Amino acid sequence: MKLEKKLESYFILGLVVIIGSVLRIYNLSEKSLWVDEFGSIRDSENIPWWSGHPPLYFIILHFFRYMGTNEFVLRLPSVIFGVSTILLSYMIGKLLFGTKEGLVSAFLLSISTMHIYYSQEARMYSLLAFLSLSSLFFFYKSIREKNKVGTWIGFILLTLLSLYTHFFAGFVVIVEVIFFVLMFISNQILMKEKSAKLSKRTLSVFILSTTVIFMLYLPIIITRFPIISSYVEKPYGAQPAFQNGQHILELSFLPKLLGWFSNGNGVVLFLYLSFFVYGSTFSIKKFKEQLTLLLFWVALPIILIYSLSTRVFLYPEARYLIFVLPVYLLVVSRGIISMTELISRGIRQ
Repeated sequence: MKLEKKLESYFILGLVVIIGSVLRIYNLSEKSLWVDEFGSIRDSENIPWWSGHPPLYFIILHFFRYMGTNEFVLRLPSVIFGVSTILLSYMIGKLLFGTKEGLVSAFLLSISTMHIYYSQEARMYSLLAFLSLSSLFFFYKSIREKNKVGTWIGFILLTLLSLYTHFFAGFVVIVEVIFFVLMFISNQILMKEKSAKLSKRTLSVFILSTTVIFMLYLPIIITRFPIISSYVEKPYGAQPAFQNGQHILELSFLPKLLGWFSNGNGVVLFLYLSFFVYGSTFSIKKFKEQLTLLLFWVALPIILIYSLSTRVFLYPEARYLIFVLPVYLLVVSRGIISMTELISRGIRQ
């Protein structure tokens, strides 16, 4: 019976991946390249370290260009990372909650209009979503699997690669550090001495891992800091969030962002938000640790960006927060499964 369920799950996952792949490949080369995509082509020619963005995506695009320079080939890396993120969403959903949540979250991501859009663009956002979610996967496995060396190496590597893709991946590291510190304190207060000692050992490994990440990220910090400073002082291509002594970034960006995350506004947005709220409240007892991590992942970057925008930050566009999207959908999937379980119990009674 277990084998049958596994085969059924893999069959459904295969269909979801096929749907996601078709939606991302369909009309991939229909639109002409636009300004930012031409910027990607320029930056991939000589892999310039002086560019405004970290270099990983441009290195990948550089090698894809050997297959051609048409729209299809140039956008193909984003398609590959987009489809890979669907598979990863299943894996994380299964790891945190169960197979059902993994399948639902993978399906929701496969039909996400935002994710499809940026999986068809020759920019780094699809890669950012994939690597950030990979960092989350290895982070959670590392703190749950009693200091396995392989998972910690995976965490270091994938987190570092996400940072070498986009600066906003720094928010991923902030979330992971804050969550780990809170979990460690909770373990020390609530758990037995033996478990607390394990937590201290894990703390040492975590500190070592984050130190390695920071040291290997130093070249980007050193080489990009002057560029970042000039963007803050004289923003190019983005609306400054603070002008003439007035904060012009309004909270209206939040409904817009949620609309992107939820495949639209109106009834669709209401349904997504309802499942998100239901999943994060009525499942908190059963999945306290998992949901705390996911809710931190969704809320903290948005809060921090808004806070920073009052001083030095630029207007946060939705694509910069694409790493939040799969996690948001994971909570929505928990709400959907939780709701169906409640309805099923009601019918049986």
